[in-house]
Amino acid sequence: MMLKKYLPTESQQLQELQRTLSKEEEKYKSFKDATFTYQLWQRVPKCNLKLQELKPNFYDDTLKLIEDYYLVEEPLFQNMNVKEDKNSILSIKTRVLNKLKDSTSIIALNEGNFLEVAGVLILVEVTRNYFSRDISRENLVHGSCHKKYVKLTSSLVQDVDLYGMFDCLTFLRIYALCIKPAYRHIGLGLKLFENAIYIAQSLKIPIIMGIFTDSCMQVLAEKIGMQEIKSIKYSEWRNSDGEQLFTNLRVDHKTCSLMVGKVHFPPPPQPVAQPLVKFSRRRRRKTRRTRKKTRKRRIKIKTKRRKRNN
Repeated sequence: MMLKKYLPTESQQLQELQRTLSKEEEKYKSFKDATFTYQLWQRVPKCNLKLQELKPNFYDDTLKLIEDYYLVEEPLFQNMNVKEDKNSILSIKTRVLNKLKDSTSIIALNEGNFLEVAGVLILVEVTRNYFSRDISRENLVHGSCHKKYVKLTSSLVQDVDLYGMFDCLTFLRIYALCIKPAYRHIGLGLKLFENAIYIAQSLKIPIIMGIFTDSCMQVLAEKIGMQEIKSIKYSEWRNSDGEQLFTNLRVDHKTCSLMVGKVHFPPPPQPVAQPLVKFSRRRRRKTRRTRKKTRKRRIKIKTKRRKRNN
């Protein structure tokens, strides 16, 4: 007799997810005062900011930043009122935390204000077998808002084979950008995007991509050389009954775009030819005389030694 495989219900999955996330958050809160070695990517003296590798001692601050600003201001989450959907918040925070563990993300810190977190750029290194699972990505998330969001973004990459198009085995994905209001309109977003290119170069990743839901992010992507591969108009995204899913969006929030850019690696340094040293005639004569003198001295020393031995 075949035993049926036990599958937990969605409520049980959510309870387990909540327990796991609570444990993880407690663990990373205890890391706040810990010291980690990190890669410093850039300093912005004008704004007193430094851009560095995001390490576990800032995971807790990053999750708070995402919950307080990203979930409130991201166009689709704002339109769906995700703050009222606790299951979606739990699902999104869990997914963000898993992305942070990839150790390629960037954090901007204010050096003049006790290392206050100014913003984060979450990056993910995606290999060829990353999405080679039989399980639908919609089944890996919880909450109605998060499921709608993932369904839309997944449809953009569903028929696009980036590995085949660019003949690569891995690419760097810009997953999320979040900047505190006090640090906006000073070019920090562009600095973070530019540093994503530096990270791709350091990891020898030839392609950088992202799914951008508003025009601001799309403009930033264009500034670092990314181009639109595929897009979906929000007005055309409807449910099975033909009703528009995303309504009352701002004028600049028209499309969701999949954008890709090639990472250009700097050419290897050319070997420097040693300059030929030209000696003057006087110097040549001097070296010849010196050589003759040294030869004579050696001969004298050898003859003296022979006489002593005899």
